[in-house]
Amino acid sequence: MIPARQIHLLYVLFIFGLSLAQDREAWLESGAKRLRDAVKQRPNVGVAKNVILFLGDGMGVSTVTAMRILKGQKEELLGEEYQLHMEKMPYTGLVKTYNTNQQTPDSAGTATAFLTGVKTRAGVLGVDQRVEKGDCTYLEEGSLDTMVDWALAE
Repeated sequence: MIPARQIHLLYVLFIFGLSLAQDREAWLESGAKRLRDAVKQRPNVGVAKNVILFLGDGMGVSTVTAMRILKGQKEELLGEEYQLHMEKMPYTGLVKTYNTNQQTPDSAGTATAFLTGVKTRAGVLGVDQRVEKGDCTYLEEGSLDTMVDWALAE
């Protein structure tokens, strides 16, 4: 009887073909090239005239990984080795955004966390968690400055 692991490996090789396999030296050279390219990169220390933020609402690490694999497979690759255009940008970052009052966040609360650094409730925008949806009692005290405000103040 063939072990399940071997059956899975045979299936993968049958579906995707052997032509995609890379040997040890190819993987090491690929990593070395990425490292050389990263070391050559010099930060832009000038003053920015414009800033463009690509904000993927709901795009956590697992979602991006799934997108990479799917896109790679559509290109007739295994998937994991594919690189999305956004992954080729010189600088990327992750932000942990969520609402303070519910498990699944809404876009208003996540945008507030992203733009102000402060978490808030679902259904409100640009205010801290004291402000509840439909209740403006703490609106003035709870109002938050955004990164745009910070940039314009410089």
